Amino acid sequence: MRTLNVSIADSEYKRFGMKRNQLTFSDLIDILKRELAKESQIKEHEMVVSTAQINNVPKGSIGTVVHVYPTNDAYEVEFIIAGESIVETALKTQIKR
Repeated sequence: MRTLNVSIADSEYKRFGMKRNQLTFSDLIDILKRELAKESQIKEHEMVVSTAQINNVPKGSIGTVVHVYPTNDAYEVEFIIAGESIVETALKTQIKR
């Protein structure tokens, strides 16, 4: 077994929720995966594009996320279609950044 010493800023140590000074490599990978997953989630006020028809919203329409459901599986998105504001619930598979 080999030992790898890594320096990390106090702010990042707190940000990643690290509790111990020594981690296994697997623990470090799990922490980084969780952080990357958080960063990849769509957030409120982000602009998105519909990747599928969503009721009266055509595929390829641009909208703004106005609400993120707690599970991060669905979003309320406001689209402007023919000059009208339409808010639709979109699954995460129906929109992209």
